[in-house]
Amino acid sequence: MTIFGTQSQSKIEAWTENVIMKFIKYVLKQKHISQSSWEQLHGLSLEGMNIGGGAGVGNSGELYVLNYISKYLKKDKQPIIFDVGANIGDWSSAAISILGNNIKVSCFEPSKKNI
Repeated sequence: MTIFGTQSQSKIEAWTENVIMKFIKYVLKQKHISQSSWEQLHGLSLEGMNIGGGAGVGNSGELYVLNYISKYLKKDKQPIIFDVGANIGDWSSAAISILGNNIKVSCFEPSKKNI
């Protein structure tokens, strides 16, 4: 579900990226960078990669990406998808439901708790 139109959303994303880049440049220009500044940059980078937010496949933007790439992957006879850090397989299940049973999914999960 999109709250803003595509054009408005693009402007918001561009503005956000601009603000983030200004913040990063400001921090990196400092002679002495405090530990809290490094922690903020680290947290920002994790958030940008959608790591640690606890978001599921349905509200993390991953369904949007799967729907977007489905236009291109269906042209292949049998696309191969890698789910690295598969956890319990939610993303793989979503990929199969969107891309169809014709895809080949290889899942990798290093944590023994999830196997």
